[in-house]
Amino acid sequence: MAEESDQTVVGALLDHILPLVPGLVEALQAGIDVLDIGCGSGQAMSMLAQTFPQSRFTGYDFSSEAIATARTEAHSKCYRKQALQILK
Repeated sequence: MAEESDQTVVGALLDHILPLVPGLVEALQAGIDVLDIGCGSGQAMSMLAQTFPQSRFTGYDFSSEAIATARTEAHSKCYRKQALQILK
């Protein structure tokens, strides 16, 4: 399921999904707090954190395995601690 999400949702976020909400891209550029419930392995948040460094992202998921993957991803990309948090 994670691979499918990465191919469909994450790939479409910037060009197709975010623009559906008026002013969202501008708000992300200015810096807002974002909560992703059911973040899985954090692929969407990782991409958003790279694209919108002024915003802060928090992810939550019930899957310990997904959270471990998301934390590894966040640490490997050296995100500022306040920019991307992964919670369980």
